[in-house]
Amino acid sequence: MFALAGILSVAAGVFFTMWSGFDPSHVVVTGNRRVSSREILRVADIPANRSIWLENTKAIAARIRSIPYVGMASIHRLPPASLTIAVSERVPFAVLRSDERSAVVDRELRVLSPAAGDEALPAFVVTVRGSLAPGRFVTAHDALVLRDVYTTMASDGLTPAMLAFDRYGDIIAGIPGGPRLLLGEPDDVGRKVRLINAILAQVVRRQQSVSVIDVRAPATPVVVYR
Repeated sequence: MFALAGILSVAAGVFFTMWSGFDPSHVVVTGNRRVSSREILRVADIPANRSIWLENTKAIAARIRSIPYVGMASIHRLPPASLTIAVSERVPFAVLRSDERSAVVDRELRVLSPAAGDEALPAFVVTVRGSLAPGRFVTAHDALVLRDVYTTMASDGLTPAMLAFDRYGDIIAGIPGGPRLLLGEPDDVGRKVRLINAILAQVVRRQQSVSVIDVRAPATPVVVYR
């Protein structure tokens, strides 16, 4: 009985390996909008004459994730001869500007594409010594700081259009149609933003025009009127 079971097991393995009916005849891509299905299939590089049971789905998914705009990818077998590629795409988050270079990045600071110059995205002006080639992750400390400052500001209802460092390493921000904001060190940004919001509320109520709000020292904020 054991010998017979072994023979049947080997026969089943040979059947799953060799029968051409398991070769992928239909591959469907789902979840993609920005990246074309043709590009995903090209990068996936799925052999047409290999059983779906022998496909290395982890390797296929890893190749697909090398596409800059792809975040997650998973491969699902649908017997007898179909595969489904499910992907999720990365979302443009900001434009990173470094010297003469600029690139669109997502929230994880993965470079998605070169910037065209007309993106309706916040700009992070920072020095990046590494590559800004699509697919790379920007790990520069200053870029991470600006990303986190932006997130804190936006969560408190003050969304900056631009974030940068001045010559002294302090953070400056610009808001659409509003004054320049001098934030100083990134510490306690939430408190500084709440203070700025209170100042802006008074400025709007009094119909005054402000060019600069300086909260580098939150205990003694400075407002420069136009």
